[in-house]
Amino acid sequence: MKMQHLFASVAIALLGVGPVLAEGHTFPGKGESAKWDQANVSFNQGIALYRSSKFEQAIAKYKQAIAIYPYDYEFFNNLGLTYKKNNDLDSAAEALKKSIELKPNIWESWSNLGSVYKHQKKAPEAITAYTKALEYNPPAKSKQLLLQNISALKATVASAAAATQASATTSTAPATATPPAPTAPAAATSAVPATPAAPATPAAH
Repeated sequence: MKMQHLFASVAIALLGVGPVLAEGHTFPGKGESAKWDQANVSFNQGIALYRSSKFEQAIAKYKQAIAIYPYDYEFFNNLGLTYKKNNDLDSAAEALKKSIELKPNIWESWSNLGSVYKHQKKAPEAITAYTKALEYNPPAKSKQLLLQNISALKATVASAAAATQASATTSTAPATATPPAPTAPAAATSAVPATPAAPATPAAH
């Protein structure tokens, strides 16, 4: 009988919900189930550490799980979430992309990736990820929040584009030549009459 393990269901960043433990996840079907069972020991420890805000230790446990069994998208998904909590957004994005590579039809993984891109201020990438999340039937509340995020990000992109266009227009406008200041006419100089030389004094004889 395959071991069931606790799964920290994806805490959608845009929902602001902490991880919720759930049971019943099944063997992904690739590789050895015995390895998967073994990896779940570390995975469950990682969940407990995550919930205790011990993110560095949780990351180490998720990596242990992945080293034993690298085919479970949830291992990478939780690793990505924990990297994000630990403010390592680049590593979070890489882990979440690997999660999506293993199982691309999970809306939560796409939404989590969108959240990472949003925090990285990569609005176009975030819009794409959130839009992909909508393709995989999120629940109604999550769908509404995804749509709100997409709308806000699109407004941000449009605003940035308008600002860029305005800046470009300003920088390419022809400079207006400033007419030279009028020169004041030179003051007329009156001729000063020469002083006549004094008559020579005759020499005494």
